Amino acid sequence: MRSLLLSLTALMISSTAMAGVTETNTDRFTYTLIGLDNTSSGPTQNFGPSIFGNFNDSQIVHKDDGPDSADANATQDSNVAPASYDADLDTFAFLDYSGFFGASTDATTEFNVAFTLDSAMDFSIDGVAATTGSNSGVFISIANVGVGGTPSQSIVNISLGANNIVIDADGSLLPGDYELRAQATAGFAFGPTGTTTATTNFAMNLTPEPASLALLAMGGLTILRRRR
Repeated sequence: MRSLLLSLTALMISSTAMAGVTETNTDRFTYTLIGLDNTSSGPTQNFGPSIFGNFNDSQIVHKDDGPDSADANATQDSNVAPASYDADLDTFAFLDYSGFFGASTDATTEFNVAFTLDSAMDFSIDGVAATTGSNSGVFISIANVGVGGTPSQSIVNISLGANNIVIDADGSLLPGDYELRAQATAGFAFGPTGTTTATTNFAMNLTPEPASLALLAMGGLTILRRRR
């Protein structure tokens, strides 16, 4: 009976952990640009084809113009599951610029998930982020997009120069509407010559707060007692 109690309680906790979270939209894309006429973008996942599941895309653009050359690469491999989101975002930009053409490069990839919490939840975000060179950045935030709830908060905000950080963030979110927003971007604006990169690999998980777990366990006990 004790093992049955533990199994039923664990099952209730597992299923209810997902019930308190409703994913409402995903917006995931890659985009690259060189100069004024050499672009590459998509595909973009917005409201589908499915909120859940894997999104994998890579956009690569190269341009040569006499002594000048440029590259812009952006890739994303991400997955959205109930109350669990992970993404690998990678951007790279190269420019060999002598001034003969208006060369600029931009490589950007974004991963956005909108979700609604019906009850208070704990969150954890773990991973790494890094930037090199100028005009590069990695930005991750949990944005409050509704009324009430927990105020928006920045998880990662690094740009320019050489940065290499470990992401280890956790906290709690009150019931409300939120959006996890993540972006990696690298590029140059008409020089100088060089290479710049921005990358991040992270995972976010939502779980019921301990008080909610205790209530669920008590509910499981009550159900079993009634059955007996």
